[in-house]
Amino acid sequence: MAKLWQGLEVACLEGIGYRNGWISEERMREIAQPMLRNQYGQYLLKVIDEMKEEINSGTFGQKEMRG
Repeated sequence: MAKLWQGLEVACLEGIGYRNGWISEERMREIAQPMLRNQYGQYLLKVIDEMKEEINSGTFGQKEMRG
């Protein structure tokens, strides 16, 4: 995850890849596995859960950009 010096998250390349279908759920879990004890590993699993929720609710791709 790329961060600004202030600690703000600006990009999660794995999350972008997963949301665009370039990384499978299985691969995303493999990437997260060694990092499950830290916030980044937990965040990757959260991305999977959020996308599944969006797909199940029919809202996938309908999120507004936050500025």
